[in-house]
Amino acid sequence: MKNKWQSMIAVGAALCMCAAMTGCGGSFKGMSMSEVFSQSGAHVWYNCKNAAKDSEIMSYYVIEDGTVTYYYYSHDMFGQPSRLTLGDVAGMTDADVISYVKEKTSASVLNDLTFTVVTDDSGNEVVSEIIHSDTGYDISSFWHMVEIFYSKDEYLPVESFQIFDAYFDGYTHWSYWYSHACLVTKTDNKFDYVLNKIGDDGVKVK
Repeated sequence: MKNKWQSMIAVGAALCMCAAMTGCGGSFKGMSMSEVFSQSGAHVWYNCKNAAKDSEIMSYYVIEDGTVTYYYYSHDMFGQPSRLTLGDVAGMTDADVISYVKEKTSASVLNDLTFTVVTDDSGNEVVSEIIHSDTGYDISSFWHMVEIFYSKDEYLPVESFQIFDAYFDGYTHWSYWYSHACLVTKTDNKFDYVLNKIGDDGVKVK
């Protein structure tokens, strides 16, 4: 259960991410943010400090058949249990990780996700995307907004990287805990993670 301090962090959380553009123009299929957050099956995204085996995972986004759940270590759980690192999850299956977070962390389901692309001054080019979930302000849910940038000098894109036998890819973002952080997932290098486009079904334009 969240205490007041944890709730304030959650309510104030806003992540600024840079889409990873590694491999664009090749044979990879582009996967937009709305597709990422509505995938079938089970997928895990990791919020961590950097792309390294010893990087501790601060929180998790688990996508199970289109339902997105945010798993986090609450304030009174710091230090217990010990946080997993990217090196730890490199040797785990997604099912193993999901079992761990369901047992060891707190959770909030992110309902009613909306996706809004932000255009440049001409109105023709997408420069960022806002992902928003308004789930209320009680102890079990929170307001959550994510803004992802295509290009911003201080937020360099994450390139696909290897830890032991596993490959990861994803985004960089601003974090409450760190100046810069990573939001990454295990990958088989079949996708480029990109922003939605103007005219995509269900996507708003700002």
